[in-house]
Amino acid sequence: MKYQEDKTFEKAEDELDKSIKRKKGLGYFGRLKRQNGLWSTEYSIGIREGWTGNKELEIPSIVPTLTDSELQHVLSDKELTPEIIKKASDHARMRIESGLSPFAQPGEQRLRKHIAITW
Repeated sequence: MKYQEDKTFEKAEDELDKSIKRKKGLGYFGRLKRQNGLWSTEYSIGIREGWTGNKELEIPSIVPTLTDSELQHVLSDKELTPEIIKKASDHARMRIESGLSPFAQPGEQRLRKHIAITW
């Protein structure tokens, strides 16, 4: 199935509206514990770049190309670094250009053998 942008996302007027447009999935690594004790599977961000046609696009920031240190940074609820955002954007672009959703689909979950998250 070829990825098609969800047109309802563009109509969202605020972050609350955006957050309910798509059911959250398992992400690329399943459930991950955040520093605040809550769990995340995806940590979605909105990007607006030339390759998105300068339209805001919701993408996951927890992607397979992150280092353990970067993954820990995302899960600590700190502001995302430009490097993390670039990796997320590059990963989303690669998937969309391949006809896939930027978000992990059922069966795409991976194990990280060496996650070194220390809370």
